[in-house]
Amino acid sequence: MFWFLCVLSTAAYSLQYVLMAHYVRQMDAWSAAMYRTLSLGISMLPLLIWAGWDETKGIVTIWPEIWLASLFGAGGIAMFFAMLQHLPIGITSTISTGVRTVLMILIAWAFLNESLNGPTIVLSAIILGATFWLGLIRQQQSAEGLKAFEFSRGIVFVTVQSIFVAIALILFAEAARQYNPLVVSYFWEVQIGILLMIIGGLRWLVFKKPLEKVSLQTFGKILLVCSPTLIGTGAFALAATRGPVGVIGIISVGGIFISALLAYWWYQEKPLRKEWLGMAVIALGIIALKLIEI
Repeated sequence: MFWFLCVLSTAAYSLQYVLMAHYVRQMDAWSAAMYRTLSLGISMLPLLIWAGWDETKGIVTIWPEIWLASLFGAGGIAMFFAMLQHLPIGITSTISTGVRTVLMILIAWAFLNESLNGPTIVLSAIILGATFWLGLIRQQQSAEGLKAFEFSRGIVFVTVQSIFVAIALILFAEAARQYNPLVVSYFWEVQIGILLMIIGGLRWLVFKKPLEKVSLQTFGKILLVCSPTLIGTGAFALAATRGPVGVIGIISVGGIFISALLAYWWYQEKPLRKEWLGMAVIALGIIALKLIEI
């Protein structure tokens, strides 16, 4: 059951991002991120039912931590969606995951007093090298329906996005250790949506760039395609009670290839052979890093 739950969680998360890419590429990335997270406020309500009222109302005890995690998460998801407008889904997922993994190691070393050993440094360098290589390859390619990708600006953008997500995940993990992870997951996602809406309103006031409006029918479709997040979160929570979190992390790396294969099937996004190689090097590097942690 443990292995099934791990695979189910990874597949569900990958599926919802691949399905959501269709809408991301039709609207402003910030608006798409907002509608996604607000829809999760509806589709993930069963998590609160599962947790119970007593657990739900007690979330106020760590409210500041969740808000801070949500602030960084809002920037991270909006920038990830912006990347999806320039890069194929599999490449986006791989680059983001690779850079984020290395940055989380560096953040833990710099601020949490965790040690760095030789193998970790070497593997991190390999992951970053493969990431830059993927970016250089993609700059030379063009894909129908995607905006042009400029390597220098893209690397800076990916780095900032990865920093936001890395900090958000560290803060989220700390909150989940202090309280029921199901309740924390729900309010984290909902608050990201609220923050995106607030910041989007400020963007309209300052830069005269309003959030895009969608019909109730389109929002319903976004709600539907993002609903696998409920399965992913629930399966992850159950798996975490049945086996090592480190093993779950290793299996989750497979999401890179699930996303790439689903995008190949639905959107005809066909990575080159050398791109598949780069993705494999990054995935194996991340797995090796996680094996060191176990």
